[in-house]
Amino acid sequence: MLARRLNSLRAYLPSGELRVLELGAGTGLVGIAAACIWKTQVHLTDLPEIVPNLQHNAGQNGDLVQRFGGALSVLALDWSDAANAPQFKSQQYSVILAADPLYSAEHPKLLAETIGRWLLGTPDARFIVELPLREGYDQERADLKTRLEATGLQIEVEGVDVGYDDWEGRDGQLEKVTCWWAVWRFIGDPR
Repeated sequence: MLARRLNSLRAYLPSGELRVLELGAGTGLVGIAAACIWKTQVHLTDLPEIVPNLQHNAGQNGDLVQRFGGALSVLALDWSDAANAPQFKSQQYSVILAADPLYSAEHPKLLAETIGRWLLGTPDARFIVELPLREGYDQERADLKTRLEATGLQIEVEGVDVGYDDWEGRDGQLEKVTCWWAVWRFIGDPR
């Protein structure tokens, strides 16, 4: 659902060339779509064990992305490893994407810290996220929002999408899923 929303979200992003990072890219769908739609370089990241499949998918779509004026790179990035933080401001990103990144109680902290390290600390910087409103994850979503605000981010625009999850229910039909999405902008120290 986030990949389908990217075109309309361009209005909330900085003008000019974007430097884009996708966290927890999985198959790379959102980042590949962003590279095509926004005609920019997107760095797809995930855990080392996910990277081979992510690299394969980026390679399979490389010609298409190039035809649309974008480019892709794939990197391993473990959110729990603060040592792999950027050394220079030029290594940070103006836009960070994350689709469905919460699967445990520790993920809100790890995700917020990773965003804090990799997102440019400028008023043009944006973090875009879409999260399924799955039962049992209310606390994690609330924790993420609190931590993002503490990092100096503020919601610029948000909404809800309804679509289908990527697995079937007990009846063999695709399960409907409601997702919350938001564009966060960097406002600086919230104190």
